[in-house]
Amino acid sequence: MNRLINLSTRARQIYRDEGFVSLVRRGFAFVCSYFFFYRVYYLFVCDLRNLRQLNEADLLPALQDYSIKIVTTSQEAAQLEANGCDFRSHDPGAFRMLNSGAIAFCIFSGHELASIGWAATTQSAQNAIGEQPYHVDFSNSEAYSGRFWTSPKHRHKGLATHITLILYTYLRNNGTQVGRTMAEIGNDVTMRICTNTGFNVHARGSYLRVFRWKSWRERPLSIEEQESIRQKNEPHR
Repeated sequence: MNRLINLSTRARQIYRDEGFVSLVRRGFAFVCSYFFFYRVYYLFVCDLRNLRQLNEADLLPALQDYSIKIVTTSQEAAQLEANGCDFRSHDPGAFRMLNSGAIAFCIFSGHELASIGWAATTQSAQNAIGEQPYHVDFSNSEAYSGRFWTSPKHRHKGLATHITLILYTYLRNNGTQVGRTMAEIGNDVTMRICTNTGFNVHARGSYLRVFRWKSWRERPLSIEEQESIRQKNEPHR
């Protein structure tokens, strides 16, 4: 019942923010994904010591009067909602991810959730964030991030870049040495964010699921391929 309520809430939000056509398109894709799912990604890695080379002032979002919340438990999320903050309406799986050990990094504009990104420092948390089995060596101080989302009304303001920097600064300060993430091929915004925050593309991953059968393959990229992707997505000065 809770899942149906969460899905209904998410559908209303999509209809309100993006319109009827987007709701139908997303709904159809959601239903189809239960039977067939195929995506290709670029895989990124970052030595978190590189974050120190960034000028944080250059990555501040173009948003006034915002607040940042780092949420580590479902109890903290429930308290945010009790205080009037809109935390999970965009993602029915938010509490499930928190209960699996994932950490949410949020930007709020007033009580409205403007942007969010998720981090995992354990395998169970990574599995909750996304089903793609990108290899992350958690026993060797590595961490994973994914499931980034920005409200349509706040896009193109640098929020996701700012959240990424906050997320990996937090992880670095808590002992993580290497960050890993992925970007679906064709998602130019995510590709630029990864490049702008110090990540290096190193491989291409393909994920296929047909009913319960799953396949994940990673192919290392050549130096020439890596450089071509980096140049295409590096920020213009």
